[in-house]
Amino acid sequence: MRRITADNRVTLFAALILQVLAFPFTSHGYDLLVAYVAGKNVAEGKSPYDGGIFHNPSYPSHVQGIGETPIWPLFLGAVHYASGGDIFVFNIFMKVPVILANVFLSLLLLKRGLGNPFFYLTNPLIVAISVLWGKPDSLATVIALLALFSRVRPAISAILFSISLNIKPLALGLVPVVAASLGPKRGILYLLLTVLLSLSIFLAPFLLMGWSLDTPLGGATSWLRQVGGVSPLNILEYFYGWSYGGYRLDTIPLGIVWLIVFSAASILLLIKAPLHEDRLWSLSLAYSSLFILGRPHVSEQNIIMLFVMLHLATGKPAGRVLWLTLLAYSILNFSIPQLLYPVWPNVTVDLYNATWLFDGYRLLARFAASTAFYFYYIREVYGVMRVEANSPRSFSY
Repeated sequence: MRRITADNRVTLFAALILQVLAFPFTSHGYDLLVAYVAGKNVAEGKSPYDGGIFHNPSYPSHVQGIGETPIWPLFLGAVHYASGGDIFVFNIFMKVPVILANVFLSLLLLKRGLGNPFFYLTNPLIVAISVLWGKPDSLATVIALLALFSRVRPAISAILFSISLNIKPLALGLVPVVAASLGPKRGILYLLLTVLLSLSIFLAPFLLMGWSLDTPLGGATSWLRQVGGVSPLNILEYFYGWSYGGYRLDTIPLGIVWLIVFSAASILLLIKAPLHEDRLWSLSLAYSSLFILGRPHVSEQNIIMLFVMLHLATGKPAGRVLWLTLLAYSILNFSIPQLLYPVWPNVTVDLYNATWLFDGYRLLARFAASTAFYFYYIREVYGVMRVEANSPRSFSY
């Protein structure tokens, strides 16, 4: 285990202070409105998946229902109540678990002796897409990491995975890897327990609070048809027009293809169980990458999980080329400018007025940035898998 040096303490303290000071003045505009309306709905006894009306100068007044699984909107309901409905205070309270998750994640990696564990507190991209943005991907990731580390206690691991998946289902790629590591019989029991717990947590608020399942079930169909985000499939928006939620491909539901491929890969892994301990980290990286990057629509925040898995597999954080290409995409996607919504309410209108003449070039540049990110990331994953194939070794920390 590495220790925090005096220089590290100063750097970390400065980074945390700057992030806390930025809390009230940053948040992705549309996602803030979605979170606020969801929290308001929960506080009023309504479903966070129904959406609502919030008049504002940058986005449509009708705000969609939240996309996260129930634990996060339930938390947002408590935040809305605690903030008295003040969106300024709501924005501050909402981000507290996100920065705490980044701190805990860094301490976990420090305890395991990995290189630069404070990457998640000091890297500008990570800070922007987690703390400044306000999404719970870091929180879901750190709980999934605890589930992965607790695999020798399957019941505890299953509980932790179920909690993580009901904050945001990013860790589904890790579940078959842990199951395979337990062997065929224990692995199947582990999968059944994880599924049962996850479904119980997911369905509980719908049954106890009277939320309707119609909206999230209907949204799942749309979710499978959505393409874009960091995925190079965002090129479709160049031809068919840009939108906040990305382009929906109604002719070919590529999400179904992705689910079939991921399911087949998971079954193959389980058939080959038990998984050798030496392969745990590389396969965790491979399967989480397939689950997240294989989806036709990928958000910037989802990449935090992949960066952590890459860190575990290689012992060092994502390289400069990787995070800079993702940062370039996020800027060209207007995600970074929209983080200033609390202090720049007209941000999307002003951006449109300033860039509409060359918006096509922006979309092409965004496609180039996302393609470069995929290329360099896949090359990193391939490198990890090739090293293991040539000379298997365990990254035991």
